[in-house]
Amino acid sequence: MKFIHKIYIKAKPVLHTISFNLTLHVKIFMVFSVVVLFQLFFFGYFVYYFFPNNVLPRSIMTFYGQSMAMLNLILIFAASYFFSGVICSEFKNKTGFTVLPLISRNKLILGKYIANLILVIGLAAVHYLIMLLLGYNFYGEPIIFRLITSFGFCVLYIIALSSIITFLSSFMPSSASIIIFFGLFFFFLDSIIYFRFMEVTSLEPLYSLSYLFNIISMILYPSFPKFRYSVVSTGNSSYIIWDYPNVEGALITLIIYAIVFFILAFPLSKRRK
Repeated sequence: MKFIHKIYIKAKPVLHTISFNLTLHVKIFMVFSVVVLFQLFFFGYFVYYFFPNNVLPRSIMTFYGQSMAMLNLILIFAASYFFSGVICSEFKNKTGFTVLPLISRNKLILGKYIANLILVIGLAAVHYLIMLLLGYNFYGEPIIFRLITSFGFCVLYIIALSSIITFLSSFMPSSASIIIFFGLFFFFLDSIIYFRFMEVTSLEPLYSLSYLFNIISMILYPSFPKFRYSVVSTGNSSYIIWDYPNVEGALITLIIYAIVFFILAFPLSKRRK
């Protein structure tokens, strides 16, 4: 009992930080949830009921896959908002220079990180739950196993995103600069490098976050893991376009991103002045 009590005493500041940040950001979480509900009901419900020309997909898996179209965009914005201020906000508000008697800086950062991780994963869970209910409404039966597998990769993807953004927060000046920089990198540079990389080499672009996200939706299809790439011919040359990564490659790469960037964030935050 004494050992458990000691653990609780050490973890208590982190738990209080988690509780405080969950309460602090609950309104923003609700806003993102409303966005998720709106886009799912609009693209996955109203377009089939009120526009007769739109034909419902024959397979529930195809319906699930199409429902994933906006998820990556939502996760990028949500992760950028929640995690961009994990470290840099403490220095912007001058609390990063303060020696607090009840909580260390590392515990404060860890508590904020876990709280924001719960919120973003919760947002993804809302997306999957509504998608599951819509699938049941249209097709009469949910496909649980593949959704659980997809959600597992989605959680790992969120952890990788959160680690990268927290790493940026350890040395960049403000949350706004991180959101702009990460959004620019993800939507433009990552996509440009991804397609350019495939034109000059046949290697699988496992470094790309855009490419790694594809497994979250593609793993829902019965044909997975077949037909992972196609060959495009342009005149006298040809190159491979990879559609989605293999399970092992995506798993290993996401874990590396999650661990490496999260570990690097702490020493960089300590060196910050």
